[in-house]
Amino acid sequence: MWMYGAYFTSCDAIAPQVAVILDGEKFYINPVDLIYRTMVDPLTGLCMTAIASGGSGPYILGDVFMQNALVVFDVGEAKMRFIPRPHY
Repeated sequence: MWMYGAYFTSCDAIAPQVAVILDGEKFYINPVDLIYRTMVDPLTGLCMTAIASGGSGPYILGDVFMQNALVVFDVGEAKMRFIPRPHY
């Protein structure tokens, strides 16, 4: 659904196993976080997913990614550090 910039799926869909790889480290996303079952498109009855089109980039790792990783904002070093949570 282009007008939302996000992908939609059947509300009773089973989310696949998804991981983001940063510097060779896999950061798995909890499947429960991948489908917003309360965000239903009124025209289609489909639920919004946590994955949106990045187009040609840049790509954003948003709140769903950060819910599934320990994220440290190191202001003094102007860096972000990520630690993966246990695999679901």
